[in-house]
Amino acid sequence: MADQLIGKYNHSVDAKGRLIIPAKLRDALGSRFILIKGIDSCINGYSKEEWNRIGSELMELDSSDPEIRDAQRFFNFSGIDVELDGQGRIIVPAELREYAGIVKDVVVGGNGNKIEIWSREQYEEKYSNAGNMADMMSRLQSKGIRVRF
Repeated sequence: MADQLIGKYNHSVDAKGRLIIPAKLRDALGSRFILIKGIDSCINGYSKEEWNRIGSELMELDSSDPEIRDAQRFFNFSGIDVELDGQGRIIVPAELREYAGIVKDVVVGGNGNKIEIWSREQYEEKYSNAGNMADMMSRLQSKGIRVRF
């Protein structure tokens, strides 16, 4: 299994939609990777290898089911292949920036098998009151999920 993507970085998108991807995340993603609309109004970025795995699983589902077709379209239609420039930047398409509410300031974070790109404002609004580690562990345990550290 590849190394997990971790870490949180504050950056900004310039007027041309360019965003610097932190070096530690670039190493795991490669020079070309896939951006898609994320579930929580953020943008997800996957290495080509990881996206091919996810995409294969998604396309193996029964597309005669309208909800499955909708999910396939949602993720595949929003996907874009991006390439790092010589300065470690990508161009985040306007449609994805709009979807995620990104104007300038962003949070880029590693989240296991992907990166997430958030509007800094939306990220802080969602997670500034998320509680502490003990609260989070308690919520997970109430769902039957036990994580050992």
